[in-house]
Amino acid sequence: MLALFARGGPSSVRVAEGLVNYPLERREAESVAVYVGENIAPYSASINAMWQAQTQINALLSLQSNASAQQALQQLSDLLHGMGLNVQLPTLGDASSLIAAQQAALASISAGQQSTATIQAQFAPQLQPYKIKLGDRTYDVTVSPVAARPDLNHLGLRALRDYLVYLGLAKDRAERLTALIASWRGDADASDPGAAGWYVSRPSPYAERRGPIHDWGELYFLEEASPDDVGLLRRHFALHGTGAAVDPDYFDAGAMAALAGITPDEAAKALALRAPQPAGTTPPTLAETIGPDAALSFEQATAMADNSAVAGTSGATVAPLIVSVTFGADTRAFVLDPAKGQVLEDLEVDAGRLPPTRPAPAAGPGAEKRTP
Repeated sequence: MLALFARGGPSSVRVAEGLVNYPLERREAESVAVYVGENIAPYSASINAMWQAQTQINALLSLQSNASAQQALQQLSDLLHGMGLNVQLPTLGDASSLIAAQQAALASISAGQQSTATIQAQFAPQLQPYKIKLGDRTYDVTVSPVAARPDLNHLGLRALRDYLVYLGLAKDRAERLTALIASWRGDADASDPGAAGWYVSRPSPYAERRGPIHDWGELYFLEEASPDDVGLLRRHFALHGTGAAVDPDYFDAGAMAALAGITPDEAAKALALRAPQPAGTTPPTLAETIGPDAALSFEQATAMADNSAVAGTSGATVAPLIVSVTFGADTRAFVLDPAKGQVLEDLEVDAGRLPPTRPAPAAGPGAEKRTP
């Protein structure tokens, strides 16, 4: 139908352009996301040893001849670090002896000899977006832990139902959709004998997967599922998470209340405890603030998802990441395996539900806040 419409009429050119531009724009955003993923963690690279030694000698010679040498040295250090090269440059008093040592070292290097340099990480999971300029385009890129979205394959039935209600579904529809998803993914306590009959009675019969959902397209085969249902799930969940726990720094009190099974007031107080506290103060414990039962529910819903994971200081970057790329009015999001530089899934973005603006944990390298 779309091809026939595109074949004629005044709108045909615009339709044809849209068909071409959509995959190009998606591929562009994916390339930016993969670049970010490849620079999440430090790595070693092999470089020409002569080039490395001569670069250090040139820096030392510049240091000696420049009247504002220390300032120039600092600028060079900043430049090299910005390129991801961890080069330790000397002070002015060390220059003469170090030049002689480096020249001797350069003379002993064979042609083609390689050296190892450590390339520093340029990005880390954090609430604030990075600004990346490539050519004439500037991208706002947000790196989040995959726990910034609930994992549709692991979220418990009560939490899934309540979160769907929080997202706007009527309670009876949320309960029905939760039961269908649980049966499709093979939950032991959620088998629906009637569902099997519905699937095999289709003109082209098929069976439920009875296992983890691999792709968003599967959900179109879910009994009674509509495109609106699939769109809602794709905007607010992920499929390649690491478990049922979520990172509370990416949810407001209403969302955390639904996911943890506590009241919105209890969730708001629990989230407030995560904000930076005034120096010299000792905040009350979570159990003292909202009670032991609510505290246990909150901790179970957010296990393994603390501030250190957002800041990327506890090995959290080994897990998949959500990378959102915005250019102009267009935002595209991907779940990325940073170890392989591989996109695991495309996500949809709900512009009306952005991450909360509570005080954030320590920012990663090179962060730049978006101005309102």
